[in-house]
Amino acid sequence: MAGLQKKVLISQLSEEQQKLWQTALTSQNVNTITEPATSDLVKVLEQMSKTGEPLPNLLLMDIGMTTANSTSLQARSVCRWCADHHPDLKVILTNPREEQVKSVGLRWALRQGAIDLLPRLHSLTVVESVTKVLEVLETNVNQDSLGKLAESFDESTQTPSFESQPNTIREAATADLVRKMAMIPMIVMASSEVPEEELTPDQTDISLASTLEELYLFDFALEIDQLGLLASNAFKENPLLPGVILKEKGNYLGMISRQRFLEFMSRPYALELFSKRPLRVLYESAETEILILDGKNLVVASAQQSLRRPIEVVYEPVVVETEGKYKLLDVNDLFIAQSKIHELATKLIRNQTQDRMVQTEKMATLGEIVSEVSHDIGTPVEAIFNNLNYLSDYTNSLINLLKVYEEEPTISTQIAEIKDAINIDFILEDLPKVVSDIVAGTSQLKRIVSGLKTFSKMEETMSKDIDINDCLENSLAILNTRLNKDVAIVKNYGTVPHVTGFPSQLVQVFMNLISNAIDAVSQVSSDSENWQPKIEISTQLISIDGKDWLGIKVADNGSGIPAEIQPKIFENFFATKDSGKGKGLGLAISHQIITQNHKGKISLRSPWMQEKNGHHCGAEFQVLLPLA
Repeated sequence: MAGLQKKVLISQLSEEQQKLWQTALTSQNVNTITEPATSDLVKVLEQMSKTGEPLPNLLLMDIGMTTANSTSLQARSVCRWCADHHPDLKVILTNPREEQVKSVGLRWALRQGAIDLLPRLHSLTVVESVTKVLEVLETNVNQDSLGKLAESFDESTQTPSFESQPNTIREAATADLVRKMAMIPMIVMASSEVPEEELTPDQTDISLASTLEELYLFDFALEIDQLGLLASNAFKENPLLPGVILKEKGNYLGMISRQRFLEFMSRPYALELFSKRPLRVLYESAETEILILDGKNLVVASAQQSLRRPIEVVYEPVVVETEGKYKLLDVNDLFIAQSKIHELATKLIRNQTQDRMVQTEKMATLGEIVSEVSHDIGTPVEAIFNNLNYLSDYTNSLINLLKVYEEEPTISTQIAEIKDAINIDFILEDLPKVVSDIVAGTSQLKRIVSGLKTFSKMEETMSKDIDINDCLENSLAILNTRLNKDVAIVKNYGTVPHVTGFPSQLVQVFMNLISNAIDAVSQVSSDSENWQPKIEISTQLISIDGKDWLGIKVADNGSGIPAEIQPKIFENFFATKDSGKGKGLGLAISHQIITQNHKGKISLRSPWMQEKNGHHCGAEFQVLLPLA
């Protein structure tokens, strides 16, 4: 029963194939667990490692399954993860769509790090396939049970069944196309007869900012006075070598590519002419334009520069200079890296678009909720506010009546006792203050409700009569709960004309700017008792190149925004806050609202005033709205 200690994880197979494998392995006392085809196996294995759950002894997975939202084969990333993190965890791939293993697929599987590639499991393949699995698990084979198992397999298993049958012909064709696209790199790599140890390292760590020095560079050089035969031998020994760096007394002189070398060596008498003579003769005869790039250059820019070369040399290798050394970059590797970066960029744009759509949907839902809540609150608030005038009048009348009554010559003993008990003098003094505070609080609540109503109008029409000062007040009212009592709000509102635009969108912009200012001054820990967090808000008319604008400034005296990130501050998803505290959309949306929806301008100045008390006097955002 020692075999029960062995555990196999089966994933990404059809329901039929999964059951067959489970039945076959269980008959051999092997424990099996399964994962659905939609699972990301790398994440599953990482989670098992983090939680301390024992990893399986073997993975059995489909060779043709792709990762989510990609045409990249998942088997590749799983094999690489196992090799990097758990070398003892073996992987066997299976191709349920093939009756027998093809050499192309087998070579690809072995190069990825898999132990073997097995065909679809049925009565004719079960014995051999299960035996191979048990050999990897180092488990004895029960031939009797295996033979009975093969006989029990129904002939219906001869028909392949795919993982999850699509609902429509279109979906089936799409799934098959994705699977075939994923197989392309496998076919290309496996069809090559180049020995595995001579393959260039896979460029798996490519990023949007990758440079040439991160790619695989060939470091092979010969002195210009050495015989051409040495270059010929080098090209024979390494079929992937794109060219030879030529040096003169150790210093870089030039380069001759494999293509140019073979072209000249194929000419009549070339073997005698060039093989037994110095490389200088061949180099001077085959000299051509050489592209030399710095290793710090970005891959994308370098690929564009390479493609701008004349057509006759566009596929010549590129010479890359890194730390004073000259190496060769195969142009095919350059273009593959560029293709991967293009894929990364496409995926990033897709993810950003999805995030933007989610945020837009959330804002729309929020607008509806705020509109309903503000309406529900607004009615009782309006009733309270309207009745407060009557309450104030009635209170004053009663106070005046009591004052007159106090002047009466005789007061009963009972009334005198009640006056002393309730402290009538204090009540007469404090009651007007209480009513005044209620009026002030209700007025503030009314402003908040008004601001929420303005903010919630997500699909409003353009208004020609917007009071910017009121918009700023509405924004402050909504953010009132976030304003720390220690933060000074300085308002410098000018007498400015009304503008045309969308009130709720402008309130959203001002809320973003003021909210960022609150965060900026709240994050500063001051060692100076004289420093006080402050936010200045001002409006004024500004004339630029003969055109009048309405200018709105929101400035804080926080630590400011570093100069190196200021050019990116209005980009989508560029966040300066800690992870989880911001999506990087506030300023990007504000920029879009001002520049596109209102044909205005928005700019940043940081620091915006001289340093005071050790602080860099924060940032100032200026919004310019055109006047009709």
